Amino acid sequence: MIRHQEQIQHALDDLRAQVAADFLALAIPEPDGQMRWQYASGNRNDRFKRIFLRPGKGIAGRVVSLGRPVAVEGMTPKAGDDPRDYPILLAEGLCCAVGVPVLRGERVHGVLLVANRSERIFADADVDALLGLAEQLGSVYSER
Repeated sequence: MIRHQEQIQHALDDLRAQVAADFLALAIPEPDGQMRWQYASGNRNDRFKRIFLRPGKGIAGRVVSLGRPVAVEGMTPKAGDDPRDYPILLAEGLCCAVGVPVLRGERVHGVLLVANRSERIFADADVDALLGLAEQLGSVYSER
């Protein structure tokens, strides 16, 4: 189990360096089925570990609901959005992010998030790298 956790952490650290991002995190389900952020790279604190995803709320919740990548640019949520719906961005002082689904078969099993603390639009190559790691993680979880 510890080796598995170390491998995931190493993969997150490597991808964060590859795409020159400030933050990268993985949310996966707890044994009770609630999804929360369990791994992070570039984090300033451990508050991310206490954040549970709510379907349809915030970037990660929208990834879970839609089953596809979602981006937030400039942390200026569209009118009517509650900034509290973006707890991971607030907890880490992030302003730009892209979240992609980690699929287990056809079902969303997790969310992989890459983000920056300063203005940035993530390139297609960055999103492709994120999707590649999400696919690898999905394969690992499908084998379990």
